[in-house]
Amino acid sequence: MTREPKVRDLMTRDICGVSEDATLLTAATAMAEQRVNSLVVWPTAAEEPFGILTSSDLIDAIAAAKLRFREAYAEASRGVIDAVAAAELHKVWRKFTETPR
Repeated sequence: MTREPKVRDLMTRDICGVSEDATLLTAATAMAEQRVNSLVVWPTAAEEPFGILTSSDLIDAIAAAKLRFREAYAEASRGVIDAVAAAELHKVWRKFTETPR
C-alpha cells in the first residue's frame, strides 16, 4: 500500500529569503538568481512574524505601478500639464516600457 505524499516530501529545504526592507528589484533579482518563484521575507525585529513574497506579488506591484503611470501619462496627454512636462513624462514612459536586453 502506497502512502499519500506529504508536504514535507515535496517542500524545498534550501530557503531563499530577503529582508522586509529590501527593494522589489533586490527581491526580483534574488528570485531570478536562485531560480525560485517565492522568497521568505525575514523580519527586521525578531518578534515580528515573517511572510512570503511571490513572483505574482511582484507582477501585481509592477502592473499597478504601470497602470498609475499610464493614467498620469493620459492626464498629461490631455493638456493637464504643460508640453515640456508631457515630453519628459513621455521619455520616462518609453524608458519604463523598454524591454531589457
